[in-house]
Amino acid sequence: MFTGSLILQHDKSAFQTLLNTWCGTPKQWWRLVFRASTHGYSAQAFHSHCDGVAPLLVLVQLSRGEVMGGFTDVAWARAGGAGVGGYISSERAFLFVLSEPPARYPVTKKAFAICYHPDCGPVFGAGADLFISSNCNANSESYSNLHSYGEGALPAAAPPPPASLSPDYNFTVRDYEVFTPNVPAAMPI
Repeated sequence: MFTGSLILQHDKSAFQTLLNTWCGTPKQWWRLVFRASTHGYSAQAFHSHCDGVAPLLVLVQLSRGEVMGGFTDVAWARAGGAGVGGYISSERAFLFVLSEPPARYPVTKKAFAICYHPDCGPVFGAGADLFISSNCNANSESYSNLHSYGEGALPAAAPPPPASLSPDYNFTVRDYEVFTPNVPAAMPI
């Protein structure tokens, strides 16, 4: 379903169906738009491939192997065509962790769903809930600090939202991939 993913393979391949369910289309096939280890870890590389594309699902693999990410139905784009950027609203965005048990954290402060900033990779939420720094493979400036996501976590039996998606506040990224749906939306499996 996530054709070409290096993150969702082997022991993580079962999460593909779960992610599709969370996105609302159980049999969706996805097209790889960006992979940091292929296209570059800079913010410029991310934005040159991903700006203006929606919806997007971002998969982040930390240096120790943990996998987390986010989904947005709106595109990263410079507000008004000038300036640094800012927050972009979404009704459907969510963050997730693919550990045991996996959990989905819907956006609760919808006006702060994602943030466009030309000097950063993908940013979800104010605070930021998930912040991927430029050159995230060579520094530990990426972080997760949940503020705009979390209430109403799925599954319903999930514990209360953690303070961070990652075991540590700051982390180094091994790789991250960005996908958009293939058309048609429901290709047979």
